[in-house]
Amino acid sequence: MRQELDVDWGVLTNGKSFEVLTKNRAGNGGEEVSVVQFDLDDLAENPDVLELLTKESIRSGKSDEIAAQVAETNQAIRYLRNNEDSVTEAVAKAVENEVGELAIDLEAQSREFVQNLGSVLEEQRHFVSEEHSSQSAQSEKSEQSEIGSTDGPDNPDDLEPIEDRVAGTISRADIDGDPDAKVAVFPTRESGLPFLKENEAWGFVRVGSEFDYVAMYVTGDVREVRYFARVDEVVAPDEADLMREPLNYKDRAKIAEDKKVVTFETGSLYELEDPIPYESKYPQGLRYTRLGELRNAETTDDML
Repeated sequence: MRQELDVDWGVLTNGKSFEVLTKNRAGNGGEEVSVVQFDLDDLAENPDVLELLTKESIRSGKSDEIAAQVAETNQAIRYLRNNEDSVTEAVAKAVENEVGELAIDLEAQSREFVQNLGSVLEEQRHFVSEEHSSQSAQSEKSEQSEIGSTDGPDNPDDLEPIEDRVAGTISRADIDGDPDAKVAVFPTRESGLPFLKENEAWGFVRVGSEFDYVAMYVTGDVREVRYFARVDEVVAPDEADLMREPLNYKDRAKIAEDKKVVTFETGSLYELEDPIPYESKYPQGLRYTRLGELRNAETTDDML
């Protein structure tokens, strides 16, 4: 495809990571679309992704339907990124027209909504094919960590933090702070925990507003909010004091110019003694809550 071959579907691979591409000529004028990306290790949890490549799926048009959805999502993401100011203004006006003037910074809240929408769309598009599987499978497998393992020769499952900076465990009731303080909730696979632990930080993410704390929801078999930290600052990846070079972490394509690393105050990263279990809501991308809600939540539904 990238060699101008007259084919509609193709696979790029280095033997460990795979990317399925299509021209989707009927839907987007021949623009190349990256439909799904996955590693060999992902297939154990998500074997259904291979259905996209079957002769039956391609002949039936199911694969083209998925590609069209991805192309539409890509278009929506580009529009939101390129027209953030105008969309923010439209959202703010719509809210004001419906409910009247509010005693908050409506523009800031609207901008945060627009930015979060773009982030959620980015997360979802990599796993859009799972919408054709069962709903329960989608709810877990569509979760995507921001960062994970290395692209080097090491097996991702064997990656260990160079230094474990987790300060210990803490009960949610013992977390000091204003109950109205803002908490950013990020999702991660277990393969992302070495980054968290060795850097006492999280990345690479887009953030739309300031927040005081970070909570980490671990996906896969864990499915609970398990880690908590107090924010120090938000910096560009090349300004963060990371244990490894940014490009040594998985999903290097996500290190865009507008993505940041959230660093934590030294000694503030804790594992929760009473983690918050999943019920029906989970963060597919960056979500916000309040410290008081996190302290009192019985399940994720109580804080998201």
